[in-house]
Amino acid sequence: MSAAKILEASKDTTKESLGEDFYVLLEKNKKTFEMSTIDDIEIKGTKGGRDTPTQLLKTLKAIKDLRQFTEEQEEYLRRVISQLEEGGIPKQTTKSTLQELDKELITGVNPLKILAVVEKNIPAKFLEGHYIEGSNTAYTREVILSEYLIAN
Repeated sequence: MSAAKILEASKDTTKESLGEDFYVLLEKNKKTFEMSTIDDIEIKGTKGGRDTPTQLLKTLKAIKDLRQFTEEQEEYLRRVISQLEEGGIPKQTTKSTLQELDKELITGVNPLKILAVVEKNIPAKFLEGHYIEGSNTAYTREVILSEYLIAN
C-alpha cells in the first residue's frame, strides 16, 4: 500500500494528454508483468526433449552419479531431479537456470560448478514437496504498480 500512496495524485493535479509512446510502453509493461507472474508448472511426463525442464533434467542426470559430491550435495541433486520430473519447479526458474548453465558449460563440464549454478538458481523452498500446490500461505503474489510520467 505504501507504493500506491506514492503514486496517488492530488485532487488539484491537472489531466495531461498521453505521449505517443504510451501504448507501446503499456503493452511492453503488460507482457513483462505477465511473464513475471505466471506460475508455469510443467506436468509430469513432459512431452518432448526440447523444453527447459527436460533439458535441465538431462544435464543433472548426466552428472548425478559422479563421486565428486558430498552426501548433502547428492541429496540436493536427487531432490531437484525429483521435482523436475514431477513438474514442481516453475518454468521461468528452469529457464533462467538453464540459461546460466549454458554459459557455464561453454568453459567446460565441471560438475561442481554445474551444481553451484543449480543451487544458486533453484531455491530450497521449491524442493519441499509440492511447494506451489501447497497452501496459499506458502507464497504471496505481489501487484506491480507502474506510473507514466510526463515531463513538464
